[in-house]
Amino acid sequence: MEPTPLLFLHGIRGSRLAECGLGPSEIIWQLSREDHPRAYQLALRMDKHGRCSAAQEGVRVLPLDLEETLYGSFLDHLRRDRGAESSLAAPPFDWRLTPSQALEGIAGELPRGPELDVVTHSMGLLLLSEALSAGLLEYGMIRRLALVTPPFGGSLDVLAVLLSGRDPDPEAGSSESYGSMVRDLPALYHLLPHPDYELLTTEAGRPLDPLEADFWPAQIMGARGEYRTALLRQLEAARACRLRLDRLVEELPDRLGERTLIVAGSGCPTPASLRAASSGELLDAEPARRDTRGDGRLALQASRPPGWGIPRLIFGDPGRPILHGDILRSGEVIDCIAGWMAEGATSLEKLPPGSALRD
Repeated sequence: MEPTPLLFLHGIRGSRLAECGLGPSEIIWQLSREDHPRAYQLALRMDKHGRCSAAQEGVRVLPLDLEETLYGSFLDHLRRDRGAESSLAAPPFDWRLTPSQALEGIAGELPRGPELDVVTHSMGLLLLSEALSAGLLEYGMIRRLALVTPPFGGSLDVLAVLLSGRDPDPEAGSSESYGSMVRDLPALYHLLPHPDYELLTTEAGRPLDPLEADFWPAQIMGARGEYRTALLRQLEAARACRLRLDRLVEELPDRLGERTLIVAGSGCPTPASLRAASSGELLDAEPARRDTRGDGRLALQASRPPGWGIPRLIFGDPGRPILHGDILRSGEVIDCIAGWMAEGATSLEKLPPGSALRD
């Protein structure tokens, strides 16, 4: 009997990017080296239709393969479990793009069913949402679904990256060349905080929406407002993606609830709430409150929509934290997901005591 095909959709910065030209391809972005002298070629521009292309004429950058350090152990385990390389689809996609445009690049590599399992990590949730919305996948096709660190509510950490124009986390290792172009990478705008999760509020407690143009400080627009059009295009594309994700939030519990598991990491100081005086004054706001109920990038309250009864397993604690990018390197997490794919809810009863918090 052939194993059920499995589709894995990776997260942002989860694949290596290579410059493709007349000669051999050369990797110009990977986690182990973000300071490539031609990293500036990663910069993008968005046209009035929301489509992205290289900011520099003639540059062609394509995803090469998945980051081995992030996903190697996890994918090797799945291959061994399933006993067939052909049953596992883990296509690298260009994580710089909008989720809908990134999906276009891998549409031909998606399993065609009639039944499949799906695992997403981080931004992979947004590609799943786009695939369901576009009809490339259907709820009825999915036998089991594991959502690993799903950013339903977005991330205050990403907001800090976009406001500062750099990654403020010293452990992230982001180079100056990468940091100088973060505001040109559409994917980041799709991971901004969602107002329904109240990560970002006014001093009076009113939710703020960073996808509204008047939220952004004047400094971001440039001295003469020269960056305003580019920012508005980014925000418009992100709003359209959010609407499709909101639809998934409404539909998934009824369509796929009993076949879905959420896996989250915890134990790392994570931006969990931020109050600003008002829209446009965020740069003068107090620092975000940090909480160890998160994985350093994503606060726990953002990994599951309010009111959802779908099981969530939380791995890690302050004494043994699990970072956002490292979660699929954890043997406990890998075994948990493999068990879920094989046995569904029955596997959760077999978890060793204390290995994970179920809520």
